[in-house]
Amino acid sequence: MDFFAETGLGANLKEQFENIVGSDAADAASDPVELQIKNAYSFANLRFTFPVTDPKTVLRFPAYVRSLSDNFSVGWNVEQVYGRSDPIAIYQGTSRTMSFGFAIPLFDSTDANANMQKLNRLIQNLYPTYATHGAFKKNKDEGNRVIRGAPLTRIRFANLITNPNKPGSGLLGFITSLNVEINPSNGFFIESGIVSMGALFPRILEFSISFTPLHEETLGWKDGENGEFFGRTNDFPYLTKLRFGDVLTAGFGAVGLGTNTGFAKIFGGG
Repeated sequence: MDFFAETGLGANLKEQFENIVGSDAADAASDPVELQIKNAYSFANLRFTFPVTDPKTVLRFPAYVRSLSDNFSVGWNVEQVYGRSDPIAIYQGTSRTMSFGFAIPLFDSTDANANMQKLNRLIQNLYPTYATHGAFKKNKDEGNRVIRGAPLTRIRFANLITNPNKPGSGLLGFITSLNVEINPSNGFFIESGIVSMGALFPRILEFSISFTPLHEETLGWKDGENGEFFGRTNDFPYLTKLRFGDVLTAGFGAVGLGTNTGFAKIFGGG
């Protein structure tokens, strides 16, 4: 079952099932337009999991992407020597960094509260796992705390942020920065303090992430082979082939990469 869930078909079916049964608390308060999009497109969510710190948690955010950049840096040790016009360059490695920003429209204070809770959980998983040593039985939190695990993250969005060999699991890496933007000009939902402390919830929640993917397999070309690449020849770093269970449609803009009517309506435009 784990293998099936990591394939393109398995991942699509699993996410469609999660959307339909409403496992996400934010779905109950979502605008009908947004919920219709999420149910129609299996990849309409930016999905986070945390294999080390919080393995049972799955966070799904409506993926209204405002920006996405993917940078590949090739490292060379370059030495200029006497008598040569060109320097001697020794290859060191290829690294990858990503940055993306997205906005979440919040339709009332209940929807805002649910998404703020998910954002809290995401931020909490930027901190490591600790093991406690020398604690007393009555209070297991007392003692010496030692970092046990680093806050690694798996992120998946459509075919653009994914693990090509295991699309359902997401791309493994670590978040280097997360910036939350609350623009007062978008307005707030105001909760009174009659029952609990008063609260302000933004109508649109925006945040951006810088992410460094980790390679889980050897990447490169096989020596002596004509055009044979380790891993998937055509599907690194982006899934490009039409696979069984994938959804390709002209309505792709409706999930956040365009500015069509559905997108404008969700953000309160014309």
